[in-house]
Amino acid sequence: MFISSYEKLRKQLIDNKTIVSLVRPSYHAFFESAAVPLCTFIFMNKYVNDADAKYFYLDDLGYTDDQVPRLLDGI
Repeated sequence: MFISSYEKLRKQLIDNKTIVSLVRPSYHAFFESAAVPLCTFIFMNKYVNDADAKYFYLDDLGYTDDQVPRLLDGI
């Protein structure tokens, strides 16, 4: 999503949708032997000004066993 070819998509999402939640797990959250950069997000299919979104950055929590309980606590 950071490369320039996605600029139009980013603008459309920001201008016309609302981020409800975004979770960014660590690179090793699913495969201990591989670094996989990913995130998951939920959008509301309309724009809501001043919406209260939830963002979770789990990079410091290690592997899956540590991240899932911490994410559930945050939710």
